[in-house]
Parts: sequence; structure tokens; C-alpha cells
Amino acid sequence: MVDLLVERDLTIRATAKQAERNLQRSHVHRMLTNRYYLGYTTFRGVEYPGSHTPLIEEETFQRVQDRLAANRGGGNRERKHLHYLAGSLRCGRCGSRLVYSANKGRRGGTYEYFVCVGRQLKKTQCDAPHFPAEQAESAVERIWRSEHARWQTDALPVIRERLTEHLRSLREDSERNTSALAKRIDKVQRDR
Repeated sequence: MVDLLVERDLTIRATAKQAERNLQRSHVHRMLTNRYYLGYTTFRGVEYPGSHTPLIEEETFQRVQDRLAANRGGGNRERKHLHYLAGSLRCGRCGSRLVYSANKGRRGGTYEYFVCVGRQLKKTQCDAPHFPAEQAESAVERIWRSEHARWQTDALPVIRERLTEHLRSLREDSERNTSALAKRIDKVQRDR
């Protein structure tokens, strides 16, 4: 992203004390999250409506915030190697995120793993090993099958019963409405 900004000659202007320099990712993030562009100003931690004209609509600003939050919260940043489970798995030992890693072997081939971020960044005392992606996929599949089977046995009868009850009440309402309409039609015909 920063390379794209440099290619387009988007830089921070020179000042009396600093020369012109390239935009950094943090500068772009600050601009994308700054509510000043919506027409607000902040003074001592309190936000006030500014006297300046907003530069962007609220809807566009909110879409950008949603996209930034999705990238940040799920841990699934757009990278060279993507995996459909990336950003949705947690370590069973310490609760940290598991991140996807595709590594090339010495003898060729690519080895895909999920790695505990807590262990990798030494934020926790986690001793979880690297999990081969196939192992993680089969574990997710096993859990999904057991949950699906439990859902089939536990939830379906309750749903079926509630749906039948709802349909029965709709039928009763329909019959009452049909009867009332038939009476009105009969009355109108007699009045004629």
C-alpha cells in the first residue's frame, strides 16, 4: 500500500524543520480513522461539531471503519497465503489466535501450519506445537459433525414443534378471516 502511495507521489509536505517524506502506513490509518473529515473537531477529549465543511459522507466513513475493524478483529489480514480457517481458530491451551503459515521445505514442497500467536510472540507461556493445517481442518470437521449431529437431535424436534404450532395458529387465523369475510359478503349481497 505504501509503495502505491509513493508511486503516485503522495508525500508529506516539507516544513521549515523537516524535508518532504513518504507517507507511512500509520499516517494513512490515522487519516482513515480521523473524524475531522466528517466535520467534527476534538478539544480536550470532547468531540464538537466543527465549523468546517465535512469532506466525506458518514456512510463512506462507516464502511471504511467496518473494513478496518474486520481486518483487525478477525486477525485475517490480506496476505500472500490465505486459508479459509485463518482468523477463526484459537489455541486450546492459552486462548490466543492461531495464525496460518505456509512454509517452503528444504527439499521442495510447501508445509502449511497453524501457529499460536501467544507462543510465537512470547506473550504467553504457551507450549502448543505448530499444527499441520490438515490436522486443524480435520479437527474442525470432527467438531462440526458432532455439533451438527447434536443440533439435529436436540434442536430439530423443538423447531418442528414450534413451526407446527405457528402454522396451526396461522390456519386458525385464516379460517376466522375467511368466515368473517364470508359473512360480510353475505350481508352485502342481502343489502343489495
